[in-house]
Parts: sequence; structure tokens; C-alpha cells
Amino acid sequence: MINTQLHYSSFIEQLYKNSGHEIQSFLLSIYGFKKKLDFYSLNNQTALRILQRNYLHSKDLKDKFHFLFLRKLLNHVYKTVPYYKELFVNANIFPSDIKSLEDLNKIPILTKEQVRKKGTILKSSKFQTFSPKNYFTGGTTGKPLSFTIDNRNLILRSAEKYRHWLRNGYNFGDKMVVLRGMVIDYNHYSKKPWRFDYFQNTLYLSSYHMNSENLDSYIELLSEFKPDFLQAYPSTIFILARYMNEKKIKLSIKTIFTGSETLYAHYRYEIEKAFSCKVVDHYGHGEPGTWASGQCQCGNYILSEDLSIFEVVDKSGNEIRSGKGYLIETSLHNYSMPFIRYKTGDVVEITESKCQCGIQFKKVDKIIGREGDNLKINDKEVSGSMLLNQVLKKNKGIIEMQIKQVKDDELFLSIVPSNDYDSSVGKRLKEQIRKRIGQSINIEITEVQEIPTSPSGKKKYILNQIK
Repeated sequence: MINTQLHYSSFIEQLYKNSGHEIQSFLLSIYGFKKKLDFYSLNNQTALRILQRNYLHSKDLKDKFHFLFLRKLLNHVYKTVPYYKELFVNANIFPSDIKSLEDLNKIPILTKEQVRKKGTILKSSKFQTFSPKNYFTGGTTGKPLSFTIDNRNLILRSAEKYRHWLRNGYNFGDKMVVLRGMVIDYNHYSKKPWRFDYFQNTLYLSSYHMNSENLDSYIELLSEFKPDFLQAYPSTIFILARYMNEKKIKLSIKTIFTGSETLYAHYRYEIEKAFSCKVVDHYGHGEPGTWASGQCQCGNYILSEDLSIFEVVDKSGNEIRSGKGYLIETSLHNYSMPFIRYKTGDVVEITESKCQCGIQFKKVDKIIGREGDNLKINDKEVSGSMLLNQVLKKNKGIIEMQIKQVKDDELFLSIVPSNDYDSSVGKRLKEQIRKRIGQSINIEITEVQEIPTSPSGKKKYILNQIK
């Protein structure tokens, strides 16, 4: 089944790649038609109504649901997931020992490295029952991760995203512009790197063609299209906004939705100045768990506690109520490959005070996240973290990767290979990068044992040394 899906996806990609602009917009519109059917489906509309109603729950009711879902999940993993069965036995823990939410910390934290090493035994023996889909993500950490997500959980994640958008005035079919990681034009010298999805009323702009000429065209397109909303990576819309501010150009949009990267204060300033609107960010990740924990009108991130249990812990793993700490998440609705007390790798800042918006879910004041550099490819600027994410999730056999740029047309990749790595992985990696930023780019790959850490102890996966 998975191989069939991969072949089908590859066929569609080749068909799109070899088609003209109008056919490509037609194919994007077919994709949009499917999205429209999904949005108005009974399953999605039911999930959306439930999630919207959940925002009205009191803390006591929320905690009650948390515990019921948690007990059900723990019984499931103890019976069907080898990793947790072994973990519980070795720690002398039984599901019945978890008598309250406070007891959750009896279960050891699950790290990304453990997911990589123990992935096969993290799957439930009944995982096919949940119609899961396989996912492979690079994130912005430079380390790829593979996992499965239940079909029901995918519906909940979609509803979570639309709940966030609808709270900020969006209605399906409103004029939208997308400036994210999708490859929409394979011609790296294209003068028209944009396509249109008629069913979603959405204009797609390429994030890989952002030179001054195309940025001028993007501005003209935005002026003509007059979108209500725009969704983008913070780093990509920042490039456009900064260019507009340098040219003293202003446009008006109702709301800009950002996500998938850290939204830095100087990004927000430039974006809101250029577009005369508010930027509404959301926190989420590709792994089982929250996908769109969005900012409320107060500017705080409201964590989707109807989908997960969240903890913030210090370096020793002790839960904290205020200050900076590591975000730990237990996804309550993913049964094919459960993540319990999963260390997301993100650092957040919290306070004990309740948000004035009235929602009783846990709030985060600030997502510290991880910082990445932009790359300068000839006359274009490309988000390094976006490129890293997009190419790593297409290539297995890589434990870690660092991208270093020392010239406009040259990239050095330091790769920590896994046992699955061979020369074909490197070849595919180069192809994936070149199809995004240009065939003329010179790419050198070096296999290393580890990515070095900085004096602060952090690893940096994007190094732009031509700034």
C-alpha cells in the first residue's frame, strides 16, 4: 500500500514537473478540490465543532478528559506496544499506578534519539487498525525522524489548524496567498514562479525564486489579487517584507499566519510594517502531537490541550510553572505509534498567570525555538531551515546534516550517515537541493562522525559564512 502511494505521488510529481503553467495550476486546483471535500466532510466538520467547543471547557472538565484519555492510552500501550511494555516492566510501573495527571511524571521522558533507535518497537502490534500513514520529517534540527500518524489523528490535526484560522476571521474560500516550502516551479530561472488553486482561491508563490525581479512581481500580484490572508514561513515572508520596507512599499492584508519556524521580534516588526496587519503565529511540529497551537488575541500561544498533555521541564526533567524550559508532550490520540512524554526539542517560556482571553488551556508566552540562517543563492535569498526541512524529509540514511555556505553558488554538506546511507542517498540529496535552488549550484558532501557543537553547547545546522 505504501509503495503504491509512493509510486502514485512520484507519478503526479513528474506529471506536474513536465507540464506547462496552466496545467500546473489545474493540477494544484485538483489538490484544492480534494482539500475542499476534506474540509466539508462529515468527519472534519464534526471534529472542528468538537474542538471549537473544547475551548469553552473549564479547567476541571479539561483535566477530567485528560485523565480519561490518558488511562485509555496507557492501557493500550501496555498491551500492544513492546517499547512501553518493556519500559513499564523495568520501571515497575503499571497503568493502574497512574492515578492522577501528576503521576504522569513516573514515566520516563521519550527523546528523539530513542524514537530513532526504538522506532520499530514503538509501533503498536495493532497499528494497522488505526489506518496510519508514514511520515518522515527533517524538522529544523538537522536530524530526520520517521513515525506514523493515525488517520483519525490527521483529521483532528486538520481541524486544529482550521480552528486556529477560523478564530482569526478566515472562512474557507477566502483569498489566500501561500509562501511556504512547496516546489511549484522547477525552472530556476522562471520569471513567473507562481501558480493558482481555483478551488481554494489560493495563490502560491515560490519561496525558492526570491530575487529582486520576482519580488517585484510578487508585490504586483499581491496588489492585483488583494488577498485577505497570507500563510508563510516567518523567514520567507520576512524576506519579502524587508524588501518592501526598503522600497517603501506598503500593502494591506487582514491577517498573516506564520508557523513552522521561530517568529523573531525583528521578523514580526518588518512584516507588520510592510503589510499593515497583525501576524498570528502558531506552534506545532510534524511528530504526533500539536500541529497548530495558535496565538490568541493577547499574543500568547494557546496549547491544544484537547489533543495533548503538555509539561514544561528544566534540564533535570522537573516540571516548572514559570520561566524557560523544555516542552514535553503526550499525544492523546495517536495509537499506532504513541509518543508519551515526548521531548519536542523546543524551549518555551511560561508564566503561571492565566490568559485574559478566557481560554483555560495552558498558555506559552514565548517560543524560544531554534534559530537558523538564510542562504544567499546567487541573487536569491532562501530560508536555510526551510530547505533543510524539505530535503531531509525526502531522504533516509541521514542521522544529522549541516549546511554551510561560503560562496553564492557553493554549499558544503556535512552528513552523519546511518547504516542505510550509500552513494545514492547523496545523489538524491543533491537533486532535491538543486531542484529547489538551481542546477548550477555546486554541492560538496562530506561524511562526518558528528556535527560539532558551539561553545554554548548547541549545534548549528545552517552556517552562512558569506554575510
